Amino acid sequence: MGLQILIRECGDVTILDLQGRATIDGESEPLNSRLKQLVANGMRKLLLSLVNLTQVDSSGVGVIVAAYVSLKRQGWRPQITMPMRTGAGGTDCISPTRHYPKL
Repeated sequence: MGLQILIRECGDVTILDLQGRATIDGESEPLNSRLKQLVANGMRKLLLSLVNLTQVDSSGVGVIVAAYVSLKRQGWRPQITMPMRTGAGGTDCISPTRHYPKL
């Protein structure tokens, strides 16, 4: 399964729920395009949920790092927040107020 990106808003935070594979074979390019588009449209608080990713390679990590560097060069103070699985059957609740520090 390739990469699926579900986007939702919670207040002023844009949450990208990533599912599948963020690999060169799983097509990390759509994530790159989507992040660039969101930043160009003025979105500054982005939360990437990696809970449902099954695999990430250097291309997936590179896309995330490139978005971080782009925001930093524009004078923003980006934060990388990655909610992870909490245990064997459940996942952590993705909550911007819990996972995204106030700027």
